[in-house]
Amino acid sequence: GQLSLDLSAEGRTEHILDFDMTGDIVLNDLSLCDNNGYRLGYIDSIWTDIGRFNLNQNVLDLNRLAISGVRTEYIVNADSTTNFDLFLGHVYHQDTTVFEKVIDTVAAAIEEVQDRKTLVIGIKELQIDKINLEYQDHTLPTPFIYEVSDISIKSNHFTLTGDNAVHLNAKLNNEGRLTMQWQGDVHGLENHDLTLMLSNVKLTDFSPYVEQMFGYPLEDGTLSFRSQNKIVNGNLEGINKLQLASPTVGKKMKQ
Repeated sequence: GQLSLDLSAEGRTEHILDFDMTGDIVLNDLSLCDNNGYRLGYIDSIWTDIGRFNLNQNVLDLNRLAISGVRTEYIVNADSTTNFDLFLGHVYHQDTTVFEKVIDTVAAAIEEVQDRKTLVIGIKELQIDKINLEYQDHTLPTPFIYEVSDISIKSNHFTLTGDNAVHLNAKLNNEGRLTMQWQGDVHGLENHDLTLMLSNVKLTDFSPYVEQMFGYPLEDGTLSFRSQNKIVNGNLEGINKLQLASPTVGKKMKQ
């Protein structure tokens, strides 16, 4: 990837962590690879406009955070291994470099600061778009492949210490649609408002699992689902509506 920084910092030399930082951080063409060079994911761009960052006071205010063009896939092979297994494994080096020692020292200092205070994060404008995620399951007789694409997430004045409103849209295997609206506080469940809508979801996309469980393939049908769940002062009120149109099952599969 390519990283560019345009930052300004003002602080005291007596304490390296006591400073105010503002500016832009841009990361383009980021690839995530495992130790064999296999590319697990890709991000076109991450851009953030920092209004104020003070690590000593545990404050991070972002004027804008924009992430665009994320592409990744999760593959379960026939032997139940996945394409992320190597990446998630622990790799240890016998020799610790000077750079690693510096990182450990800074990490310890950050941990000490965060032990004293909770990091207060605020994002005036959060925008995530053009996200494509694909899931493949090859443990089934007929492989299951499903893509959630064109994911977009938007929120204004997002915070970890107060009420938020988040809107999400996505395509489901190119034909279905997912829409979600959420209002609430990430730190508590006392008051939330979540609306979830699925439309034109093809039942045939899930035929590999139905074949595996019941031995019959799905040949036609669509699913629509609308759910609204409100929690007010800890009391849940939910309305859920499920519609199946023209579900059709084929002949029993041969063993």
